[in-house]
Amino acid sequence: MVIEQCPICSAPLDMSGLSPLVEVSCPACGVPIWARSIWNQYEILDTLGEGGMGTVYLARDKYLRRNVALKVLLLGENGGLVNSEKLAQEARMTALVEHPNIIKIYDFGQSQGEFYVAMELIPGGSLHDRMHQAEGISEEQALRVGINVAEGLEAALRKGLVHRDIKPANILFMDESTVKLVDFGLATALGGSGSDGDAVLGTPYYIAPERLDQRPEDLRSDIYSLGMTLIHAISKIPPLDEMWPPFEKLKREKAMPMDLAKVAPGVSAPTVQTINRMVAPDPADRFVSYEELLEHLRAASEGRILKEPPHFESGKSRPGLKDWIKAGILMAVPGSRK
Repeated sequence: MVIEQCPICSAPLDMSGLSPLVEVSCPACGVPIWARSIWNQYEILDTLGEGGMGTVYLARDKYLRRNVALKVLLLGENGGLVNSEKLAQEARMTALVEHPNIIKIYDFGQSQGEFYVAMELIPGGSLHDRMHQAEGISEEQALRVGINVAEGLEAALRKGLVHRDIKPANILFMDESTVKLVDFGLATALGGSGSDGDAVLGTPYYIAPERLDQRPEDLRSDIYSLGMTLIHAISKIPPLDEMWPPFEKLKREKAMPMDLAKVAPGVSAPTVQTINRMVAPDPADRFVSYEELLEHLRAASEGRILKEPPHFESGKSRPGLKDWIKAGILMAVPGSRK
C-alpha cells in the first residue's frame, strides 16, 4: 500500500495502483494533488520518457536543491524487483566510473515498493530523438558519437562493466560534441543473461548474434551493438525488417553480414570498412579492443583507411576468445560464460 499525505490538510491518501503525476482530489479537503510525487527526498516534476525497463522523470532533490533524472524501474510479476541486489550492484559500479561519456549516478534506492536510480540530468535528448528529426544524423556526427561511446565503454570495462543494451535511446547528448551512455547492466539485472527460448535480452535491432545462442560474450558484443546503432543512425533504415521478429528468423538474419554501403551509398569507404567490421557476425572478425576500435573510428573521421591486421586477411586463421585473453589483448568479462 502506498500512502501519501495531503500537502494542505495532511490527510492520509491511498495512492496504491496509481501512476506518478496522476491528478487526484483529496477526499478530506478537495484540493487537487499529484499522486505518488514524492520518492524519498525527490519530488517528481514531470515525465521525461518511458522505456522497456521503466519511466524516467524530471525530479527535484530537496536536500541538494538540484534537478535530477529519476529512473523508476519496472516491477516483476510478484510485485517485487526481478533482482534488486543486482540492480544495486550495477548502480554502485557505474557510480565508480568517472568519465565524461558515462552518466553520473547520484543515488539509488527503493520507495513505494519500487527501485529507482537518480542520475545526472542530460539536456540534449537521445540519439533516438535525433534520428527521428528531419535532419537526422550525418556521417560526421555518427562517427563522433561512436568515438564518444567507445571511450566511455573503454573506461567502464576497466571497472569490469559491460553494457549489454547499447541502442540509440541509451545514448544521450550533453551538447553537440559530447554524448553520455546510460543504463549499464540494467538489462542483465532485470532479465538475466542470454536468451531463454524465444525471449531476447536486449533490443533485437542491435543485439549481437552470440547473445542469441548464449555463447560467450565480451566487449565485442557491445562493439557489435554500437556498430548496428551507427548503421541505423547513418542510413535511417532499421537493421531488421521488423522490430520483434520470430526467434529463429532473428538468428538467421543476424548470421548474415551487414554492409553499410548498401543501405547508405554515399558514406565514405573508411567509415564503411570500420562499421562493417564492428558488426561482423563472427566475434573473431570484430575489433578486439576499444583501443583498436578507436584508432579506426578516428581514422575514418579523418577520411583515412587503416590496413587490417594479418589475422583478418583472407585465408588466414583467426584466434579465438581464449587466445586473445591468454595474449592479454582481451579482458575477460566477469560473470560471462567460458
